[in-house]
Formats: sequence, C-alpha cells, structure tokens
Amino acid sequence: MLRQTDIAQPQTSPANPPRRPRRWPLLRAALGGLIGLGIAAGALAYTNPGIAPQAADTARAIFGPRAVALVEALVFQAQDQVRQARYQATGDAPHLEWAATPAPPRPGTAGQGQAPDFPRPTEPASPGKQTGRIESDIRATGWSPFVYSASGQPVLERALVVPDMTRPYVETALVRIDLHATALHLVAGTQEPRSNVRAARPGEIPLSDQRSGRLLAAFNGGFKAANGEFGMAVNGTTLLPPIDGLATLALYRDGSLKLGTWGGDIKPTPDLVAYRQNCPLLVDGGQPTEAANSDDSALWGKTVGNKIATWRSGIGLSADGRYLIYAASDGLTVPALAQALAAGGADRAMQLDINSWWVRFVTYASAGSDNRLVAQKLITSMMGDARQFLVPDTRDFFYVTAR
Repeated sequence: MLRQTDIAQPQTSPANPPRRPRRWPLLRAALGGLIGLGIAAGALAYTNPGIAPQAADTARAIFGPRAVALVEALVFQAQDQVRQARYQATGDAPHLEWAATPAPPRPGTAGQGQAPDFPRPTEPASPGKQTGRIESDIRATGWSPFVYSASGQPVLERALVVPDMTRPYVETALVRIDLHATALHLVAGTQEPRSNVRAARPGEIPLSDQRSGRLLAAFNGGFKAANGEFGMAVNGTTLLPPIDGLATLALYRDGSLKLGTWGGDIKPTPDLVAYRQNCPLLVDGGQPTEAANSDDSALWGKTVGNKIATWRSGIGLSADGRYLIYAASDGLTVPALAQALAAGGADRAMQLDINSWWVRFVTYASAGSDNRLVAQKLITSMMGDARQFLVPDTRDFFYVTAR
C-alpha cells in the first residue's frame, strides 16, 4: 500500500515556476498613490486651499470615499497640529475678515446694535490655557446688520463667535436671516445629489429671481450622494428618499420652515415641497446633542469623522421659527460647530457641507443703472467664485429672497 508520500509528484521545471497573482504590488502601488495624493494636497493647501477638495474628489472616483476620508483626516489633523503649535508658540490668532463693508444703517430702522440674547465678548484665553467648553465661556461679538430690505429693515445680521476654547484662535462666522422678511429656496445641482429620478436640474438661481431685485443671499447645501445618500426633494420631486431619524430642513408651500428629524418632527405632507437631509441633529432644544459628540463614523457619512477640524458649515432654526442661523469657518470640529449654532440662537441645527471648496455664503446687491448683480462672499477666506450660484453648478444649494 502506497502512502501519500510514496505517490510520484510531477516535477516542476525550475525554468518555469508557477505564476502567482501579483496582488500585493498592485495594492501597495494604489495605497502609495493615495497617500502621495494626500501629502501633495496637504502641502499645497496653504498656498491654494482649493487643491485638496478637488484632488480628493478625483481620488474618490478611483479609490472610493472611505479610503480618501482616511487620507483627508490625516491631512486635516496635520494642518490642525501646525495651527495649534503656532498658537502655542506665538499666540497668533488671526481674525476672520468680512469680505464686504456693511451697508450703512437706514435712519429709524430697528434691530441695529447687539441682540440681547447673544453672548457678550470675554477676554481672549492666553496661549496654552485650557478653558472649559461650556456655553458661558463662548466668546462672541454682537449681531451687526449688513443686508437690508428695500424698505430699509435689516434682514441679514452677522457676528463672530469662538465656540471651542481648546482652539481659541478659530473664529466662526454666523449669519442670522429674518424669515419674517425673507423666503428660503432649495436648488438641486446639475449633478448632485446623484439620482435616478428624471427632473429638470438647471443648478442655478432662476433668472426670474436674479432679475427681481429681491435676491439677497445664497449658501452651500449638503454632502454628495456618495457620502451618505442623504434625502433630498425639490419642487415636490424626491431625488433621494429620506432616511428616518436624520436631521432634515423642510420647506413648505406657504414659505414656512421646519428643522427636525424625519419621521419624528417632519413627515410627508401635501404641503411639503422641498427638504434636505445631512447627518444627525447637532443641536436640539438649544443644546448640542449627544450625537454631535459621538465618534460613531456611521453618523457622519463616508467622510471625515466629527472630531476632525476642517472647514465646516451648518444651519439652525430659532425656537420661534423667526431666524435661520448659518455658521461656517475653518478649523471646526462637529462639537464646535454645534456650539457655534447654539450660541447664535439655534434651537435645532444640522451640519451642511464641509471642506474649503464647498463651504460658501454669498450676498447680492444691485449696482448701476442696469441693476447688475454684484456677488460678495461672506468672509475673505472662503474659496471659489462669488458668482457660483448665478450660473449652473454641480452641487445643491439654498438661496434667500426678500418677501
């Protein structure tokens, strides 16, 4: 009886060894290319901050959103560490600069000066000093009107807030929009969010509103579909179905708004004409939520986690429904964004888009005998073209008109 070892084995010619799949070299090459892209984006971010998001979008198409998010997180963390080290060494805390001088107040208008419910400024923290992140410690300026209605009433006000005492060098720009005097509109981009639903998607502010003399402002929407498939509907057409429990800004036929969770505060009704979802609620009852401080990556889509400091934006609604509050800045974590929105008077709030190339708030004014529109970014450090929303754009956005 032959044992297994007694069975004659075929001899392999040394000159023709069996070929094995060359998987690891390919994986190493792909990973090396991805990391190289991240390093290059980080190195160029200070001279041209638009490079990183654009390069990241290209990489997402090749490597997928999760892999790119890991590299983005490393780049943003390195940038944050550099800023912290510079502040610790020099106390350097550059201030945000408004991109436009506010229009002079009209005689006899109300609402000028500081809002009494807004936190007053305190002395800046010393370099390296760690201050408790409680709401009473938030440093802020008062509200200052900068966009007026045709009747001279202030309809947009702005302020600066420092919401994160562990990063006292990071100021956040806030805008408070009076919904009694304005109307909010939602526009789908020509490409985002990607959807199989066929619908007209011009991706720009309608010419009728551009020429009406009532156009006041516009600002960015939420994540791309690939980063979470968060729900969106415009003009009564659902482009992506809503997800239960997620933060949702809803627009109704009568011009009213709601901000809450889908399936709880917001449900499908005949008068619901548009909505946008993006991640969980950041603020509820005027206080940051537990979700805002959660490290659960499933909550934040296929992008960087909530504790990564980068350009972020968010939107909130006051408890009485009168004010819509927009917040944006570089160097923000999700908890800091939540604190900023709460400090600005938001009863409920949600995150919008992130990264330097996608965070943008623009105001409009008519100039010249032909009432040509002049577009102006909110702060000088915002990237891109201020006229972005006046021409077809790939991404979704909101705009504001006077009633």
